Amino acid sequence: MPAHLRDVHLALLSAALAWVLSAAGSWNASLWTDEAATISAARRTLPELWAMVQNIDAVHGLYYLFMHFWVGLFGESAFLLRLPSAFAVAAAAAGVFLMGRTLGGRALGLAAAAVFAVLPRITWAGMEARPYAFTAAAGVWLTIVLMVALRRRTARWWLAYSGLAAIAIGINIYLVFILASHALTVLALRRTGWRTRITWALAAVLGALVSAPVVYLSAMQGGQLNDDELGLLRWLRNVVVNQWFLGDTPTGGYPQTGTAGLWKISGVLLAGVCGLVMIYALVVVLRTRSEGSKRNFLAWIVPQIVLPTSVIGLYSVFVHPMYSPRYLTMSAPAVAVLIGAGMIWLRPAWLRGGAWIALILLALPVYVSQREVYAKSGADWSAVAGYIQEHKATNDAVYFSPRYPPESDHVHLTLRRIAVAYPGAFTGLRDLTVDTPGAQDGTLDGSSRLLAASMTGLEGVNRIWVIRRLDYPVDSARLDDDLLQAAGYRSRAAWAGPVNSILEFSR
Repeated sequence: MPAHLRDVHLALLSAALAWVLSAAGSWNASLWTDEAATISAARRTLPELWAMVQNIDAVHGLYYLFMHFWVGLFGESAFLLRLPSAFAVAAAAAGVFLMGRTLGGRALGLAAAAVFAVLPRITWAGMEARPYAFTAAAGVWLTIVLMVALRRRTARWWLAYSGLAAIAIGINIYLVFILASHALTVLALRRTGWRTRITWALAAVLGALVSAPVVYLSAMQGGQLNDDELGLLRWLRNVVVNQWFLGDTPTGGYPQTGTAGLWKISGVLLAGVCGLVMIYALVVVLRTRSEGSKRNFLAWIVPQIVLPTSVIGLYSVFVHPMYSPRYLTMSAPAVAVLIGAGMIWLRPAWLRGGAWIALILLALPVYVSQREVYAKSGADWSAVAGYIQEHKATNDAVYFSPRYPPESDHVHLTLRRIAVAYPGAFTGLRDLTVDTPGAQDGTLDGSSRLLAASMTGLEGVNRIWVIRRLDYPVDSARLDDDLLQAAGYRSRAAWAGPVNSILEFSR
């Protein structure tokens, strides 16, 4: 078999393995708030979607556009919503194989693709109806196109690089840091002349200019990227463990069936094992006698790992928060290549075999935890929807409590996203406080009236289902309950999960 066909077959095999691991069990975990945002955006008409991204989430606009057509063709079940991300992981895994193959041969390509497929950050991204798996695919294929462009130096490949760069930034503006990493790579490669470096710069600038509208809108909405305060120690902990070796498995006290918190220990140990393997790989590279080989490997791998993490993290710590571990999914291919290199270079054979066994066994509890019902930060939406579906009746109403105590006459964030994610369960129920749908005012969630302003709409309502967060302030909850009781309803606790509760108010 010709060498290039063999590489194609191995790349497809890598893609298939990654797809199976990401797609398997993806339907188990309840949909949650971020995925409800995807559903809300995808359901809109194209004019409504355009109006929305001018106000919010322009950073995900291209992904929402894709999901608009995907949902229209295939539907909105949890599995189908998450399936595109599994395909994106498959495409990224094929790219990781080719990247490893280019830097160190087929053995490195296969090892890197295998590591990539089991990295918790990737097995999480591959079952999430969000664009993060696409950032990994875009980042690694942008790197591969650059590798080819540097080798062939033809206008066609530089234009391909520009076009893919524009698409990548359109998927997520954080991919500009992959372009920045490529700048360091092009400068570090000894056999790359200044004429080629200038050509790369022109191609990168062209791609950035094409994506400029997305960058501009996202910059205007910059406060939406991440508003969580980030201290130096918290950032370092995220970089060492959560960023690649844990995914977003909840760290709160949410119930986990089967793994009983084992994933926490496994994630830390996995980070330790992989960290040692990466250090070993770097030591081997630095000790190699081939200066060109050493320079090539370090130039392609190190910038993609270090630059995005350090710039985003340090800016978040000292200037303004914009860091989330999931944003660094784009660097996972380079991490996988570095770990894969350490794996195949380990000596003796028993140590290499032990490292592979440790990698798989430590990743397994995290993988299982990601596919449990409450995996997504304890989200219990599927259980809430199931209870309402089973117990609702004619002339029932539903009150989606605010996420936080209201500070004005209109509420912009309620638990109505549960109905966005599971609309069938709430069909036929009167929504007491809905005011303006998001599709009308160009927002994700629209707005709601206060419960006090909605009490005139209770004629003919025999029962009201109140859905409320368990951590909702007691005083605010009591005010709502008193209003309903004054209207002639009596309450009982109907159901409670790890995050939300359902109260039944009957006449």
